[in-house]
Amino acid sequence: MPIGGCAEMRILLRVAIGAGLFSLTLQAATVAFTVSTVGVSGSGDTIFRYQYNVTGLALLANQELDLRFSPALYSNLTNAVAPAGFSTALFQPNNPPGAFGDFSAFTTTNMPNVTGPFSVDFIFRGAGTPGSQPFLINQYDAAGLFLRVVDSGTTVPAGGPNVPEPATYLLSMGGLLLAGIARFARRRQV
Repeated sequence: MPIGGCAEMRILLRVAIGAGLFSLTLQAATVAFTVSTVGVSGSGDTIFRYQYNVTGLALLANQELDLRFSPALYSNLTNAVAPAGFSTALFQPNNPPGAFGDFSAFTTTNMPNVTGPFSVDFIFRGAGTPGSQPFLINQYDAAGLFLRVVDSGTTVPAGGPNVPEPATYLLSMGGLLLAGIARFARRRQV
């Protein structure tokens, strides 16, 4: 094998490994949100509602979608809603002081439908309007003990810029990889 062939083979191998790692990150969940105003509290604070649209996610039994609420920006989480197959819990921000608040949607069945409504009401303490927030997908054992974080990310505004589907990226990467292999094979024959 010519010396140049070894270097090209290493480059192709790196591209293939990179494409594989890239495709793993493309399997991540997307949690899009919309914000609406739903009323005013007894103390005169505006009550907002996040409604979430979850895609790219198939939850198994004993997994949790955990949406985090910064203690500096949010208070008074109420009215948690999740589709059938989920149990919800709310943990208030700043309880204990400095702790994040959480909207937890825990699976009660294997692969429940995630297209139904997920929503929560809250009071926003920040300037402007509420925005993106972190989320986690957690795995628990059958006894309810935390095992690991399966996925994580940040919620995105619904109707944001069009992002190509993961299959588009994978097809593009596959085409580039095949073109490189064909080039390598032609070069070896010469």
